Amino acid sequence: MAKPLRPGPLVARHNHGGLRMNLDAELVRSRADLVGVAARYGVKLRKSGVQLAGICPFHDEKIPSFYIHPAKQVFKCHGCGAGGDVFSFVQRIEHVDFLPALAIVADLAGVHPSGKPWTKQQRREYAVRQEDRELIEHFRMIEAYPERESDRAAAAFRTTCEADLEYREWLREDLEHAKATCALIVVMIARAQRRDGCCPAEGHAA
Repeated sequence: MAKPLRPGPLVARHNHGGLRMNLDAELVRSRADLVGVAARYGVKLRKSGVQLAGICPFHDEKIPSFYIHPAKQVFKCHGCGAGGDVFSFVQRIEHVDFLPALAIVADLAGVHPSGKPWTKQQRREYAVRQEDRELIEHFRMIEAYPERESDRAAAAFRTTCEADLEYREWLREDLEHAKATCALIVVMIARAQRRDGCCPAEGHAA
């Protein structure tokens, strides 16, 4: 599994005041390269159609189930269910909240803070956009829209939510249930692999 950048200078620097700095999340996202960030954490990828595939850094596996879509700058693991953008990736691998992850990605992308604190409105707006991205992707998969038609899926998602005010909440609950199910399956597979001697015990992974 990939190792976080601890206690290296990148993380240490952002533990000292980086959270107080104002960074434009959308600007950082547009400048960041998820493929490069993943490589920084030791994730080795190979081309698989329009995506890149590799061993997931978030759980033990031998068959690659981790994919990055370079054009969309998103990742998805079909083994453990992890997915999201470059910020989500860093949050998971560094075990930090959004603001420290934003600071780390900004540093890697060469975007410098303005020195102004984030407002509650900025945090709220980003949280809404992040949730929308996750819900739209879940909607696309449920409704079997091809990945190349993600824009059409997003439009259909918004139309459905407008027509049924309870649909968004149902989809949110379904997404959480799917995440919990994936996590349970991963635990069961890991236990079976350890029992059968197919993978190293926890704490001894390479």
